[in-house]
Order: sequence, then C-alpha cells, then structure tokens
Amino acid sequence: MLLDWITVILLIGVGLLLVIVELIFVPGTTVVGILGFILTGIGIWIGYAALGTNIGHIILATTVVVGELLSPIVSGLTTGLALP
Repeated sequence: MLLDWITVILLIGVGLLLVIVELIFVPGTTVVGILGFILTGIGIWIGYAALGTNIGHIILATTVVVGELLSPIVSGLTTGLALP
C-alpha cells in the first residue's frame, strides 16, 4: 500500500515537473512534454488500479488542482511578467 502511494506520487510529480521543464527550458521539442503527460497519466491510472476508485478520484482532482495552481507561475516565468 505504501509503495503504491510512493509510486503514484513520484510518477505524477515527475510528470508535472517534465511538463514545466518543457514549457520553461525546452519549448518546442514536445518530447519532454509528451513524456510528462504520459507519466502523469500512468500515475493517475495506477492510483485508480491499485488504490481504488474513490482514491483515484481524489488523486485526479488533486493533480488537476496542482496543475492549475502551477500554471500562472509557469506562465509568469516564461513571459517574464511579475507574478500576481
């Protein structure tokens, strides 16, 4: 059970990190971004498969919220604008 949680958290964390790296450091290559989306999707899928539907919904919602919270920060870094 603990190993499932660690796996899910690491996959989603690395996936979101790769998407951020794609947007900030290597825009236009798309390989890093696609790999990030794939890892994030696999993390969510493992959450549903190993931890159950209810926990899978919570993991999915948390991932969406974290992604939405990171989007203004990444947008500000890539455009050079000050953060709100």
